[in-house]
Amino acid sequence: MSEPATPGEATRLSDTAQGERAAATAPAGAAPDGGPAASHPVASHPVASHPAAVHTARCNTLAGRLMVEELARLGVRHVVVAPGSRSTPLVDAAARHPGVTLHVVVDERVAAFFALGLGRGADVPAALVTTSGSAMGHALPAVIEADASNVPLLLISADRPPELRDTGANQTVDQVHLFGRRVRHFADLPCPDPDLRVRALLTTVDHAVAAARTGPVHLNCAFRKPLDPAGPPGLAALLATVLSSEGIDATLRAWLESKHPFTRWYAARRAPTGAALDATWAALSGASRGFVIVGGIDSAAEREAARTLVARLGWPTHADLASGLRLGPSTPSVLPHHDLMLASPAWADALAPDVVVRIGGPLVSAAVERWLAARPPTHHVVLRAGPRRQDPDHTVTLRVDTDLAAFVAASDARYPTGWPRSRSAARTPAWHAVAAEVGAGLGALQGDEIAAARGVCAALPAGAGLWAASSMAVRLLDAFAPSGGAPVDVAAARGASGIDGLIAQAAGWSVQRGSPVVLLVGDLAALHDMGSLALLRDVQPHVVVVVVNNGGGGIFSLLPIREASAAFEPAFAAAHDQGVVPVAAALGVPARGVGGPAALPGAIAAALAEGAPRLVELVTDRDAAHTAWTAAREAVASWTTRHLQTQHPLAQPPGTTT
Repeated sequence: MSEPATPGEATRLSDTAQGERAAATAPAGAAPDGGPAASHPVASHPVASHPAAVHTARCNTLAGRLMVEELARLGVRHVVVAPGSRSTPLVDAAARHPGVTLHVVVDERVAAFFALGLGRGADVPAALVTTSGSAMGHALPAVIEADASNVPLLLISADRPPELRDTGANQTVDQVHLFGRRVRHFADLPCPDPDLRVRALLTTVDHAVAAARTGPVHLNCAFRKPLDPAGPPGLAALLATVLSSEGIDATLRAWLESKHPFTRWYAARRAPTGAALDATWAALSGASRGFVIVGGIDSAAEREAARTLVARLGWPTHADLASGLRLGPSTPSVLPHHDLMLASPAWADALAPDVVVRIGGPLVSAAVERWLAARPPTHHVVLRAGPRRQDPDHTVTLRVDTDLAAFVAASDARYPTGWPRSRSAARTPAWHAVAAEVGAGLGALQGDEIAAARGVCAALPAGAGLWAASSMAVRLLDAFAPSGGAPVDVAAARGASGIDGLIAQAAGWSVQRGSPVVLLVGDLAALHDMGSLALLRDVQPHVVVVVVNNGGGGIFSLLPIREASAAFEPAFAAAHDQGVVPVAAALGVPARGVGGPAALPGAIAAALAEGAPRLVELVTDRDAAHTAWTAAREAVASWTTRHLQTQHPLAQPPGTTT
């Protein structure tokens, strides 16, 4: 097993490109730096001194450096490594490359989620490199999330050579198609040998990175021993020691001289066809009560396109917390707290849409989904790139496979006189006023966890990132986060909605976006990912972890099982008395508890100002939190109905034109 690099040793510079080209003139087979062959680690190895073994080592080294060089040319800037021996050619190449930052994470599960966080909102994936055996198997939960949420992720596993597979050889498992249908692409690369097909290797990497732009991709790389680096340090010179002069043809020479990948891929914007635009316009033009639903969005460009579309239509809009349209400056069409207000039958009926336009990913709010399922619109239009289905209640009547920015631009060009506004657009300001009045009353609600969600948002400075953990944390934020305030970036792992790897993902996201991140997370999710706390010590920009600890799984208190099972506390709520502060401190992350939610904004602001990772724990009472949540919904329903009654033109019977 290779020794893991320390954080300070994680990134080392290779020779300059000019040095590599100069080294290409060295005679084929020359020892590194022109010295005697016996001075090289492989040559001095008692078993590997045979010329064939030396050549195998050089082939391995060349394959690893070619792959990493191509990854760097494709824009991959982060390689996350879980240490091991079989992956030595890849890890050594990444450590040498000046264009790559190497992150060493011992726990493969943590490493995979960290790489996933690095890819969220990015155009290219981070690469996860593991050794052979069970190592890459620990990445499965992260692969599931990447697949479900379309986040870039490239997985590169080292493997035993074919002659050792299915033989009972140590640390050898079946890694072929390890992730089944969950990856966008899989390739099983052969062992590097004297007949190494360099172009095949480069184009395979090119295709893998292109495919990974929309989800996980797995490359399985077999290596024979010896695995230690061998040959000249320069890539061109190393290539010359492995291939004959005839093997380095004009295309490879051109690649060596350039800074571009062998195959240049350009992502296409999926523009809608004229027929698709006409069909969409026909549906929208007939709307009396149009409504827009915006799910989670990771891309900054898509968020801007979503703002433009919402503004063009002017229809009342529900924006998910992770859409990026909720926090920060108000968007006039967005109805804050629409999820809570649906507890009022009068509001649910008054806004029942006949045409719905849906963009973005999944929603946090089950209430919005139930609202639509109970009142299926005449036309339900989904605008989303890619073939993946998004229709859990089977109400979609029109699906346009399109890039949202391309759709907006094409619509503006095709219909210059303006977008269909729907008669409900004239009432949008009044709907927004009702929602704003209800939102103004939320600050008076009782409940430590409600106050904590609002306090976290109030503490965020402009440009910060908010990671909303799964389960109760994201629901509290989605329901109670105040509108307005400083512009912040928001992310949530809503693909598979799991509670695993949330700290690691937040850490990766902070590195990718280049500014601090505040993570709001529950106690069970935090305890599940305690191994990721050690990762925070080496991550910059830093992460502030805010743990709401109510001694179990608070979300289960919202389900009927709370009253239906005598085993609720141990078997469902997973009740415990574990504090998080001592665990964090033991792992080297400064941690403190706060006495109540009023102290959270100050604690978060102080942690952000210190410029280092911190954990803040707020202990709450789970039963009290459940009572407060129920009371809040009842209060909002009452307020909403009362406000509607004072503006009775809005509260017309369902089915009438608004």
